[in-house]
Amino acid sequence: MDGAVADLYGRPEIGMTVSRKKVAEGRWRLVVDLGRRGSFVVRWPERRLERFRWDEPDGDRDGAAGGGDGVLAAGRARSAGDRFVGKWFPEVRAGAEVTVVPLRDGRGGHLLSYRDPASGGGGPVRLETRVSPGGRVVEVTAHGARRAG
Repeated sequence: MDGAVADLYGRPEIGMTVSRKKVAEGRWRLVVDLGRRGSFVVRWPERRLERFRWDEPDGDRDGAAGGGDGVLAAGRARSAGDRFVGKWFPEVRAGAEVTVVPLRDGRGGHLLSYRDPASGGGGPVRLETRVSPGGRVVEVTAHGARRAG
C-alpha cells in the first residue's frame, strides 16, 4: 500500500488509516484515508483504483506549485490527465473520447472527462479527472467500473 501512496502523493504517508469491506470471496474494497492530504479507494487484490482525491497544498491552488500565475493551458491539463490515466487506467486511454473544461469554481484548473463508449475491457465507462492550476491531477472518479461481487 505504501507504494501506491508514494505513486499518488509523492511520498509515503505516516498515519494513514485503511478500512476494508469484503465484496466477494477473497476480494476487498479498501478506503485509504490520509487525513488532510486526501484519500483513495482501491479494489483488492486487483489493485484497481476507483477514486482518488488530493487536498492539494495551498500553493498549488493558486498555481505557485506549477510556477505560473494560476492559469493552466488546456493542453497542459490534458497532458497531465493523460499521463495519470495511462498509468492507473491503461485500458481506458486508447479509445476514450476526452472533454476538457476549465473550472470556474475559484480553485482553477480543468475537469477532464474520459468517456469510453466501448468499455468491454472491464474498465470504467467514464473517468472524471480534475487537474489543478499547477498541472497536478488532484481528483479522479471512475464511473461504471465493473465491480467484483
